[in-house]
Amino acid sequence: MIRRFALLLCAFSLAACGRPDATFVHIGDFEGPVGEAIVRHLIKTTPDLLPGTPKEYCVVTGSLIKAEHPHSVATDFTKRMDDMRVHFVSADVLIEAPPSHDIIDPQTRIIPYIIQLAAMRRRDPTTWEVEAAWSFQKTFERKRYRVKVDAAGKPTSSVEELEKLDGNYTAKP
Repeated sequence: MIRRFALLLCAFSLAACGRPDATFVHIGDFEGPVGEAIVRHLIKTTPDLLPGTPKEYCVVTGSLIKAEHPHSVATDFTKRMDDMRVHFVSADVLIEAPPSHDIIDPQTRIIPYIIQLAAMRRRDPTTWEVEAAWSFQKTFERKRYRVKVDAAGKPTSSVEELEKLDGNYTAKP
């Protein structure tokens, strides 16, 4: 009798959960082809705020808005972008440099551009919307993007910028 009651309780508990959100993407899935397309787009379009100086990039996932701590992406993810010939650094090794409190790579002493994949939603089988941001020192910009994919999940066209959500960066004329 107790087993039946426990079984019924479990069944009703599961039924109460409702349907899962079909648009939800686990944070580990950010390192797929859509996340890669967004990172490539941001590296190509992020302004050069210190012309003539070497650049490094740090890619993180997670939303600071939802009070989550950003997670550094796996080295395998950044290795897929070796063809871009840019240097990536893990967020796990970055330190704060006194007295300026800039976040730097301790090996090179360079301030990296931080690229954040904050949120991803699959709108339909061929369309993803991604909220992503870049920052360098105290300058940043967060936008919403759209990526179209084929049946295999590979991006079919360039990344489309939908709207600016936040930021203090203003393009110089």
